[in-house]
Amino acid sequence: MSAEADLTALEDLRARLTPGALCFSLATPEEAETLRLSLPQEGRIWVGWRQREALLRAWRPAAQERYHSVAGRDAPSLRAWLEDSFKVWRESGRGDWRIEVEGARVEEALALCGLGGLESRSLSLLSNGEAARACLAAALGSKPALLVLDDLTEGLDAKGRKMLSKLARTLAGKGTAVLVLASRESLFPWAAAVRRAPQGLSDLSLVPRPLSEEVFSCEGLSLEAGGRILVKSLYWKLYEGENWWVEGPNGAGKSTLLAYLSGEHPQAWAQSWRLKGEGREAWTPPALLRSAVAWVSPELAAASGRPLGEMLSRALESSASLLILDEALRGLDREALGRCEEDLARSFRERPGRSVVFVSHDFHEIPPGINRVLHLRGDGDWDFEE
Repeated sequence: MSAEADLTALEDLRARLTPGALCFSLATPEEAETLRLSLPQEGRIWVGWRQREALLRAWRPAAQERYHSVAGRDAPSLRAWLEDSFKVWRESGRGDWRIEVEGARVEEALALCGLGGLESRSLSLLSNGEAARACLAAALGSKPALLVLDDLTEGLDAKGRKMLSKLARTLAGKGTAVLVLASRESLFPWAAAVRRAPQGLSDLSLVPRPLSEEVFSCEGLSLEAGGRILVKSLYWKLYEGENWWVEGPNGAGKSTLLAYLSGEHPQAWAQSWRLKGEGREAWTPPALLRSAVAWVSPELAAASGRPLGEMLSRALESSASLLILDEALRGLDREALGRCEEDLARSFRERPGRSVVFVSHDFHEIPPGINRVLHLRGDGDWDFEE
């Protein structure tokens, strides 16, 4: 699959979606919704942000509860949840019927979706990208005649995008019609995802640290989830005028680190969390903390009932000293993305007294003005470009 793959116009899809077809179409979120309502539903499985968010809302506790040791104790493992999608009725030799799990197909789905090794992980501990792959694996259980992947690459790392590209070809080769929708070109599976040193960030060592006040610091921070070490012995300081990109593969601990950064993670009380020189206990009640730290993510927007763009606009206009943007540009088409990037660039210029932390797997979303990078390796290791 390459950048030269033909794009199918939305109005031509009905004629093109025959058994074994593999089609790619650009569609804004509004166009994708219209298409969802118009395509035949029989034999069709739609996998996109709705399915991922539904899974996360069902099993991921609220931000304050998620990171305590008891968080997720009632959530099933990935395998237990996935097996529900691969149950079939079988007739026994005595003429009665019973439900069985197609174990071989479960293993195949786990492998095809790059979930090998995650079978025993609690659903509450899945990252956004891992949750997207889990929804895709579950969709395979019904043997769809038509599989629609709606902006599913958003939130996937480079490995996940490669998996999706291979899976689409494999399913089409077995007779399933596969439609890949993307709200902009950079979200197609063949597009480049995270790059080690993208243009404009490769010379970060030449950018001097600004002569400004410290916004946040931690010393020797270690974080884990579900018995896995995510970050080990991290020493990190953020200053006014520094705009950070935090990158790493799915499951590397980016969201957990941002929760700690925001003060919501319980380890903010136990380890060396300092905001504007003050420890976590100085930033109570919660309203005081939220006046200093603005955190924007699709999950928080969904929980609040606000559109993500509205939450982002409010954060940019706030007086917060620390702005945390966790995939805050997810689901935007090219036009909306351009407007948000302009708003971000203007915020960088007009509010130099704050520090910004930005997370995205899409290199094309990185706004101008990012001048520092923190790489998370997924095994506790990390390094900086600064």
